[in-house]
Amino acid sequence: MGYYISQGDKLNSFQVVLIDRSDTGAGNFDIEFNYDRISWESGGIESPTDNGFGGISASAGYSNGTRIVGSFFEVPGSLVPSSFLDTNANGLIRSP
Repeated sequence: MGYYISQGDKLNSFQVVLIDRSDTGAGNFDIEFNYDRISWESGGIESPTDNGFGGISASAGYSNGTRIVGSFFEVPGSLVPSSFLDTNANGLIRSP
């Protein structure tokens, strides 16, 4: 996935996997985040010439939209510049 209108010079590659866990209860599922490559962190809307950096940093997680405590999760490091990038020693590709 490229930044700002499909810029292809830097690409992020990731997936979200929903795993059926009805064995633990009706309607239950796990969410798994898999990260292969994180090369940019902002989409360029604030400044289309930022080359994927310098805008509002990425956020990762989930929400059911209600804002009720326990119905959402944000990955630590969300909205923190450079925290998810492969160039960071603690980037997402290094997370268990």
